[in-house]
Amino acid sequence: IAEKKSKGKTTESIKAKRVSFIFCLSIDLYISDQDIAAYNKDNSKLDRWYKSLVDQTKPNLKGLQLEDSNIKFTGNCWQLMTDDLEKVPALCSLATIMSCNFQEEVSKEKGISRDEVPSLRLAICGGSAYSIDLPDGRKEWIGNSSRNSIQSLSCCYQNEILIDEAVRSIIIHDFNLSHANIED
Repeated sequence: IAEKKSKGKTTESIKAKRVSFIFCLSIDLYISDQDIAAYNKDNSKLDRWYKSLVDQTKPNLKGLQLEDSNIKFTGNCWQLMTDDLEKVPALCSLATIMSCNFQEEVSKEKGISRDEVPSLRLAICGGSAYSIDLPDGRKEWIGNSSRNSIQSLSCCYQNEILIDEAVRSIIIHDFNLSHANIED
């Protein structure tokens, strides 16, 4: 409990919340400026791509033991969050599966050319966060991992997965990694 001192009196003012280190995988569609203009005229097509993203993600959650992750849609990307350090390799595996297979699987499912399916951009970041309980009983985190992974998406090339140093230090021996020059 933080205390506030005012004119010699001490009063209880803020209750401290539990701080955790959270890992967040953000997945978004990689859409060209030309396509964005078309989607702005017909949001239903963009909505269908986001639904396809969920449909392709779902089967992998159980196999990777990520079904208990906090999953949400932010309005422009899907996020999976966990405070379980042991699940970071699974988040990276899911990102790899989605990056490599999303376009091909959706192409086959919908009977369209692979080139018609948007590619993805993915980022996994760690950071401190406050745990809160929502009115409906769900747990949510507010903090850096979500913000950092969303900001990292803007630096991604098509089907690229960006990770931060916290994630890299956990998976360095399990995945092939290369340095990304964010300034470029």
